[in-house]
Amino acid sequence: MRLLLFVITFVLFTQLSFTTAGTLETIVLAIEDSGSFPIYRKAASHYTGEHPGFFIEFIREIEADLGVNINIVRMPWKRCLASLQEGRVNAVTSASYKPEREKSGRYPKKSGHLDIGRRFNTSSYFLYSIEGAPVRWDGNILENKSNLSVGAQRGFSIVADLNNLGIKTTEVDDPESGFIMLLNNRLSALAVHENVGQVYVRKHDNIKQLSPPLKTKPYFLILSHQLYAKHPDFSEKIWDTVEKIRNSEKLAKIKDKYYSFGSWPD
Repeated sequence: MRLLLFVITFVLFTQLSFTTAGTLETIVLAIEDSGSFPIYRKAASHYTGEHPGFFIEFIREIEADLGVNINIVRMPWKRCLASLQEGRVNAVTSASYKPEREKSGRYPKKSGHLDIGRRFNTSSYFLYSIEGAPVRWDGNILENKSNLSVGAQRGFSIVADLNNLGIKTTEVDDPESGFIMLLNNRLSALAVHENVGQVYVRKHDNIKQLSPPLKTKPYFLILSHQLYAKHPDFSEKIWDTVEKIRNSEKLAKIKDKYYSFGSWPD
């Protein structure tokens, strides 16, 4: 049964990608299936309603401006990148830059260099810990790191960043499970994006954000090499549109709306 489901899914994605290549009517865009307020709900949740998440509404604004249909599919992050490399989806968002990821897809560039101006978003990773926990971070050194366990989301680039700092990491499936482990003293600290971490800081008086940030990174909507090879001009237009919408007043209001909620509205 699982094999049959995989075959059906593969055929569907391939057909949609072919349609995009032929008529540019549909773009298949993959997003990870875990949920992170305020950017998107879990894949199993209803995310097409009035408040599907900041990233989903951002994508819908891009869709309207381009005049194409963007079919959003959800899957684990590593599968998003694998599907992009294989051409089963046309785009993935949002991904930080790693040289090895250029095998999976194409980033916006200008004169051969990464074009930060056409990024999808910018986000900082922070460390979060429990009030009173013996966790000290000065921006370069995590004190007593040999005795600490720091959580980070599986498949995310911050895992490698922590490892490069000599910090022992415990990979978690999603931010929610990581914060549960933190609250139950199964982690010393958790490294997550600030837009996620701030939600838990507001909910729990005993969770604190450690400054300065671990890392601040631009994130991109990356396109499949197959799509770019067949439609380079339209691909460039997609990234131009991302920049235009990201800087728009309308998107700023959408973002402010979600932060005013504090959690997913019913």
